[in-house]
Amino acid sequence: MSQNNQNETSLEKESRKTFAADTFSQETIGAKIESMRPGYCLASMQADEHHLNACGVLHGGALFTLADFASAVVANMDGQTALSVKVNVEYIKAGNKGLLTAESYETARKGRLILVDTAIRDSNGTLLASVKSTFCILKSDNPISAH
Repeated sequence: MSQNNQNETSLEKESRKTFAADTFSQETIGAKIESMRPGYCLASMQADEHHLNACGVLHGGALFTLADFASAVVANMDGQTALSVKVNVEYIKAGNKGLLTAESYETARKGRLILVDTAIRDSNGTLLASVKSTFCILKSDNPISAH
């Protein structure tokens, strides 16, 4: 077990357990949670040949899925169920195979809405996409892990 995992709070452990059930993100792109804390998540994926589009660059859907995964961890970390209702993706630079990271931060919370910004970078730190997501909390007493 890594040092990060040894120092996790019960909320972080529950978030990891909950998102282990996200088989779409894990099986489709291999998304993994690298680190998290309230309002923050760093997720990664290893982009391979099958993540490339017909033009030979990373498929936008793979980048979107990584961003959606990381931002959902942030929005659901308080134990409630929050689903994305609006996502804006700006693809900045074409990416290739290799390690990708998505770094998500909660930027605002008002009523039932949570705003999360995500930056997707390649292994050189080059920004590939900038993502702004709006989540809506469905019910505070209906945690995502109960579904």
